[in-house]
Amino acid sequence: IPIDGVITFNENKLCAVFTPAVLDANATYSVTVQGARDFSGNIQAAPFNTVFSTIDTIAPTVQLVPPAQGLSVIEGGAVQVSVNTGGAADIAAVYFFMNGELKYTDKTSPYTYQFTAPLIGQTNGGTFLLEALAVDIAGNQGNKPNLTFTLRADARFHNGRPLTASEN
Repeated sequence: IPIDGVITFNENKLCAVFTPAVLDANATYSVTVQGARDFSGNIQAAPFNTVFSTIDTIAPTVQLVPPAQGLSVIEGGAVQVSVNTGGAADIAAVYFFMNGELKYTDKTSPYTYQFTAPLIGQTNGGTFLLEALAVDIAGNQGNKPNLTFTLRADARFHNGRPLTASEN
């Protein structure tokens, strides 16, 4: 597809520069120059081909996948969440936050975070928020999907602390 633009020459007329009128972001273009003549009338011997890409401005879109046991988890229990990247190959890292605090960074697909659920006494009302932030190789930050977990009491704990021998 032809692209409109302007051809300019440097002051010595040794270099021609083509400046496209408009290019789409996140696109790849191929350029072929053939049959060009220099100022002496010589015809270009072989075609010149090149490929270039415009700047990536599209942020990654990801989905935070809840654990198999659902969003109601036992306090102090093991929990694992994963991020569905929709097949995006340009994810540089996924950052996992719990209640707004960065807890883990995963730079390798598949992006997962395994953690120990907090104790009920360590939370505000027995719930906590988990978020994931994906960043692509161009530095674009995606949406920040989240999951709200509800903690279930574990008989081994009382008021957010392990039971003592006299409380058993």
